[in-house]
Amino acid sequence: MDTETQLQAKCRYIIFRNEANQYTVARFQRTDEKGEQFTATGRIPHLETDVTYRLSGTYVQHPRYGIQFQVSECVRALPDDRDALIRFFSGSHFSGIGPAMAMRLVDTLGNSLCARIREDAACLDLVEGMTEKKKHAILEGLRESGAFDASYAFLLANGLSARQIGILEEHYGDDFIQVLEEDPYRPFFEIDGFGFRSCDRLAEHYQVSEDDARRQRALVYDMLIQHCFRSGSTYVQEEALRKTLWQQFGFEADEALHVLMEKDVLVLEEGRIYDHRQYEAECVIASRLNAPDTRSALPDDFDAQLAAVQEELNIVYDDSQKAAIRGFFTHSFMILNGGPGTGKTTVIRAILLLQERLSPDAEVLLAAPTGRAAKRLSELSGRAASTLHSLLKWDLETNTFLVNEKDPLNADALIVDEFSMVDSLLFAALLRAMTSHARLLLIGDQNQLPSVSSGKVLQDLIESQRFPLYCLDTIYRQSQGSGIAALAAAIRNEDPLSFEGDVRFIRCNAEQVQQAVIQVVKNALDAGYSAKDIQVLSPRYQGAGGIDVLNQVLQDVINPADSFKRELKVGYRLFREGDKVLQLRNMREDAVCNGDIGEIVEIIPSEESVDHSAQIVVAFDDQIVEYEQDTLSYLTHAYCMSVHKSQGNEYPVVIMAVLPQHRFMLSRRLLYTGITRARRALVLLGDPQLFAAALKQEEREQRDTTLQLRLSQNYPLPAPLPCE
Repeated sequence: MDTETQLQAKCRYIIFRNEANQYTVARFQRTDEKGEQFTATGRIPHLETDVTYRLSGTYVQHPRYGIQFQVSECVRALPDDRDALIRFFSGSHFSGIGPAMAMRLVDTLGNSLCARIREDAACLDLVEGMTEKKKHAILEGLRESGAFDASYAFLLANGLSARQIGILEEHYGDDFIQVLEEDPYRPFFEIDGFGFRSCDRLAEHYQVSEDDARRQRALVYDMLIQHCFRSGSTYVQEEALRKTLWQQFGFEADEALHVLMEKDVLVLEEGRIYDHRQYEAECVIASRLNAPDTRSALPDDFDAQLAAVQEELNIVYDDSQKAAIRGFFTHSFMILNGGPGTGKTTVIRAILLLQERLSPDAEVLLAAPTGRAAKRLSELSGRAASTLHSLLKWDLETNTFLVNEKDPLNADALIVDEFSMVDSLLFAALLRAMTSHARLLLIGDQNQLPSVSSGKVLQDLIESQRFPLYCLDTIYRQSQGSGIAALAAAIRNEDPLSFEGDVRFIRCNAEQVQQAVIQVVKNALDAGYSAKDIQVLSPRYQGAGGIDVLNQVLQDVINPADSFKRELKVGYRLFREGDKVLQLRNMREDAVCNGDIGEIVEIIPSEESVDHSAQIVVAFDDQIVEYEQDTLSYLTHAYCMSVHKSQGNEYPVVIMAVLPQHRFMLSRRLLYTGITRARRALVLLGDPQLFAAALKQEEREQRDTTLQLRLSQNYPLPAPLPCE
């Protein structure tokens, strides 16, 4: 049994793995005609289930577990030419060519199809389902991507998509393979969308050792990025980073940190280590906002004009609202803070009408962080509003903004709603794009969850006490939704809680929550609410009261299967015509944004599609979007979603689960954000005592930022790093 053996097998499942020393026990199945399963053991750097590997090693007799394969080498197997070609032709270079069409291409024209097509494009007519549009896409894709060769097969086999390969080629030119051979981690530092894991897989196959300096530098950078992503911080303490690297990976970080700082990838400041982008963002925010406030004198007839606006809107503003309105026309920068029902929207309306009266030619722009928040702002104000990414003309491929200090916004004033959702990088980009004469009004609720990405910008701006701040505290919502506003105010002010009026709290446990949700949803539907009006929220994805299970349950209640509705399985999700769905990524070309909610109006099965690739057609508020093979993963069900995903939206009816299983996810900000999504009715399901206890719980992981420090008057601001 000591003879060295080489074989090809697929990893079925991992029995045991020690990440510290990479010792692994896994079950494999041979891919040859034998197809037998066996147990393999040994130090295996990277292993994924359902992936085929080339194994080298020997069979040994274990005294307890019998015959096992002792691995000396384990590398991911290159696919055969057919598999690689199918992935190549269904990649981003070939618009509208899905896996089904790519498979027919290869099966019809063979593995030398690239040469055949270049020699005589008429051979494409032999392929079933070929159209002139697809023929053009194939020829254009081949022209752009160059020849398919062993390099493509190698990169595809190691987890890169054809789109990523195209980006590498565009970024590094024809020598991109040589660039990767010299340093497979280089794209991680230089190109958005290339993570450490992708580059690490490549490095393994380029035989880069674990203690290689290039890998250690990438590990240091990845650890910093992951920490900031998880915690929302803009930096990590140097001592903590060094300790983690030593404990988890066993190396001193001196050389790696020195090189990364020398290259301006990282910035060290007073024991804090920043990603240079976060450091630059804080410096930009502080330097722009620390400029002297350009105060303006109000016109003599301002009070008369305000009185006329009140009469036009049939509203009488209180003193705090009038102060906020005056503040907009007095200061170049101000913050308006307030909870639901306190009249923030009516203040915006007054500002817009007064601006028209006082300066008819002034350009006032409205924006919000998400598509839904922008649409809501537009509906409430009666004016057009856009997302911040759209306003700044975000370029998806380069992750940069085309509107910037070189080509700034043409605006005399900008009003940004739902500002608590804005992170440091986005706010810095916005400030870069604004001219010095433009007014800026930020509207938010500091009690809501902070941004998903790094920073706590609204909180830092308010707590710095450096800027004009106007707070609206009086609740004016007297009809439907008044109980919700009162509960929100009680949470803000730490007053006794009251679940009255349009707020109900139904006691239930994890076993009962599904039935409770179903009953409440049915009651709401019977009361005349639509599926679009009802939103279920949960703090986590797993478990009986989790998002995944509740989406399945609610799909069967709200949109049950019948013979007239087509269905399509995408991964583990089953989509059905009539489903309420959530957009997970920005698609600028289709004008849909992360967080938008739509309805599936048609599913086109592959056998009826022109290119034999299944499609889903979704209706959003004002457009129809078609999803093909490469964008189907951008959709998920929206019957139940996380509180974070709901932020920026409001719904007539909100049902929120608060269960013991959610204990470690709950905090005051999360619960406050969840309940303030409700406009007319709020139903809480779970344990009232847990709800009350969670209100005393702040976020478990503190967000560390230095924006307040930079905003303090006497703190020296370093020169910003060169813009990328």
